[in-house]
Amino acid sequence: MNLSLPEQKRYSRHLLLKEIGVAGQEKLKSARVLVVGAGGLGCPVLQYLAASGVGIMGVMDFDTVSASNLHRQILFNESDIGKSKASCVAEKLILSNSHILVKAIEEKLTVKNIRKIFSEYDIVVDGTDNFITRYLINDACMLLQKPYVFGSLYKFSGQVAVFNQLLPDGSRSANYRTVFPEPPSPGTVADCAEVGVLGSVAGIVGTIQATETLKLIVGIGSTLAGKLMLIDALKPEFNLLEIPSQKGIVNDAPESWEAMELFDYESFCKIKSTSNHIDFTVLEAIIESGNPVQIVDIREDWEYEEDGGISTISIPLHAINDMMNQLDPTIQTVVVCTTGNRSVLAVKILKSAGFHNVVSLEGGLKSWQSQQKA
Repeated sequence: MNLSLPEQKRYSRHLLLKEIGVAGQEKLKSARVLVVGAGGLGCPVLQYLAASGVGIMGVMDFDTVSASNLHRQILFNESDIGKSKASCVAEKLILSNSHILVKAIEEKLTVKNIRKIFSEYDIVVDGTDNFITRYLINDACMLLQKPYVFGSLYKFSGQVAVFNQLLPDGSRSANYRTVFPEPPSPGTVADCAEVGVLGSVAGIVGTIQATETLKLIVGIGSTLAGKLMLIDALKPEFNLLEIPSQKGIVNDAPESWEAMELFDYESFCKIKSTSNHIDFTVLEAIIESGNPVQIVDIREDWEYEEDGGISTISIPLHAINDMMNQLDPTIQTVVVCTTGNRSVLAVKILKSAGFHNVVSLEGGLKSWQSQQKA
């Protein structure tokens, strides 16, 4: 695959690097990379891969742009609010580099579509923020024998690794389940929508993910295969942890596509708990029944740009211990937040204080709103 004169001019600084040169740039041009998630991590990853000349890119995201995205999702601006993230990103990347192809995939990743979508790409980069999707990505990459470039964010910190990379001896590097054989308990780890994140940290982590991806494509340097990079931007501090050999390690990864389709990722990640959760249909039935119910909204004041459209008692999570005396512990209590993560923790707090009939709205008000619009 030859580089055109305009491409040679565009990538001239790459061509000057002996580790890349024309041959390396041609590898980038012929590469096919899928980025799952066009958020805080996906935006810098996509921007740098596109600028670097990765020839075919897929951007997978089923969400739309909101105002709260803009402080870290640097490909979007105020005029993009309400638009499809995947389509918006694809348009912007093509405008930034006419030599590449970008496919927008406006779907939620599931066990039903993952095989077909992943089969079209060489490398998968993870820009998501939930454990179900991470295990899905990992397991599909293991079955398809594709490298998985992982990244995660939490407040002022981040993690980066390269999983399932083909090694010189023909084996594969550690996978996500090697490091995280089990997901954390519900309510113990929240996403950035629940606890916040410093916007520039997303740029740090995403840029490292992009760099690891470029190195994988060209075949230069040493990657984060077999290592987990820990980033603490407050100190600031970067640490590398060696991932122990996975030989002899048994995990729950499905060994076939049939087994993967039967694997209950939600139960594995402990997202569902019939005693502590209800979905939107049950909440609707409770409201329509006319029976006493108190719906406790634990969002912060600034989050009310997205109104749930239901009558609630506002008690921010940080104040729940001081303000729970406003609630009646003897009647049905439903706790709601944006995505259903903080409400899990609130349920635990209320139960420990003597609230027995208390549940969380699964998927949060975001799920409720999407169903109301459907």
